[in-house]
Amino acid sequence: MQILFRSIEYWNKNWDWEMPTLLGGEKVGLESIALDWLKDLIVRKEQVFVTCLSCLREMLYDANAVPSSKAELIIGVKFNGAELLC
Repeated sequence: MQILFRSIEYWNKNWDWEMPTLLGGEKVGLESIALDWLKDLIVRKEQVFVTCLSCLREMLYDANAVPSSKAELIIGVKFNGAELLC
């Protein structure tokens, strides 16, 4: 779960104008999950998982993907390991 949460934290801190389209939601929703994701996981499980996976996929593959070496530093696991979650 920490890997997914770290990807949310990254996009929360590095938000740009494309993110609503790329992640499928507004910054307010991402901020809400970033602030209290364990509680949100209980209350809004599906939304939290979709947001987590969207953030991780965006980091690894999509328009704003970061280099794999940087992704490893951000999320704390090797790129190949992170890919398994997607």
